[in-house]
Amino acid sequence: MLNKFTWTEENSAAFWNLIWESPLAKLAFGLTAGDRLLDLLNKYLDETKEVLDLGGGSGHLALKLLERGSPTAIYDPSETSLSAAQLDELSIHKHFLGVIKLYQKKQYDIVILSEVIEHLLDHQLSNVAEDAASKVKPGGILVITAPNGEDLESNSSICPQCNAFFHRWQHQRSVTKKEILNLFVPCGMREEMSVMTDFSNLGLLIKEHQKLYIENIQLKKWCGLKQSADPSIDIEKPEKILRHFSDKYGGYGQLIIVLRKNQ
Repeated sequence: MLNKFTWTEENSAAFWNLIWESPLAKLAFGLTAGDRLLDLLNKYLDETKEVLDLGGGSGHLALKLLERGSPTAIYDPSETSLSAAQLDELSIHKHFLGVIKLYQKKQYDIVILSEVIEHLLDHQLSNVAEDAASKVKPGGILVITAPNGEDLESNSSICPQCNAFFHRWQHQRSVTKKEILNLFVPCGMREEMSVMTDFSNLGLLIKEHQKLYIENIQLKKWCGLKQSADPSIDIEKPEKILRHFSDKYGGYGQLIIVLRKNQ
């Protein structure tokens, strides 16, 4: 008989300490998708804007920010997420602003809360929202990323020793745009931009399919052949293809929301 695993602050911390010490650390979001995320945020980034990577894990996203010239600080609650070697790699950049403590009062032009919301226990949500908003300068932005409408059960696993049924990445909730806005708007934030995208290989395949589809339409047009486009999907807008998958399969892709702090 399966036993639904109960996550606590203690076993969550232990889980992530083990992850960062294991080969699974190479699957970190900042390492696998960081460049594509920063490409989407490029218009907000420059050498005059200070960035805080809040919940920055092993520092991969912070390193990519530094390599692009953005002055960047990092915070993560895990004791082992940032190794001495990784810290040395960050520290060689002249724009590195250090590893911060949450009690520090400094505010930043941009705060990134990437792949954090889905991991928080229920009682942690409001405190983290307030902490994140408090780190943003008036008029600055908060960037939030999370899996879009994830089917938690289909991404779960079973321990063969104790029969515990648990999410393989310790996700606590299926995140939606509405839930994020309900959490952060009371903290003095307002929506500036939201987009659903995909950073997986499947997302790249969809975009490649889109390119070939359009080329095929153009070829048929040039040859005077009849079109046979599927009217249910606007092939020229990749985000609509992703939304089609989301509606059909109950969760797909990555949700990115940019919030602006009230002056």
